[in-house]
Amino acid sequence: MKKRIFLLLCVCLCATLLCSCATLMQPINQASAESKLEKIEQECVAMEYEVRRLEESEMNSVIESVVSGEGIVLKGPAVGMLMYTYEEQESYVVATVIAMSSAKDAETLADAMKRMTDDAATESLSVEVTRSGMIVTMLQIYG
Repeated sequence: MKKRIFLLLCVCLCATLLCSCATLMQPINQASAESKLEKIEQECVAMEYEVRRLEESEMNSVIESVVSGEGIVLKGPAVGMLMYTYEEQESYVVATVIAMSSAKDAETLADAMKRMTDDAATESLSVEVTRSGMIVTMLQIYG
């Protein structure tokens, strides 16, 4: 009987610790994603691209428009979003960079964006969606 109670107590303790770890990791992940987004922003400014950081309401609106049609629920919040534009040879590029608070949410969002943009590609528009960790980037290349 004592062994069962001890085992039950150990299981409860392990479950509590796992939940605590997930709760503690979210702020760390958010800080990491924000740092990566700031680095991308600095690189774009250094390359003299036109860069704009989106407000939280704009960011939430963009993400909601992607996930609502797919029936997706993201587990964590988006950390930040920026858009930058530049001209390259005969093309005009509009890039959207989204930093998520978890790599799993970033993967889910990237997959949804790929499905959403698969039909958008035409002769004059090419769309590329990539993910690196907690960062999702969508390039729209016109021209």
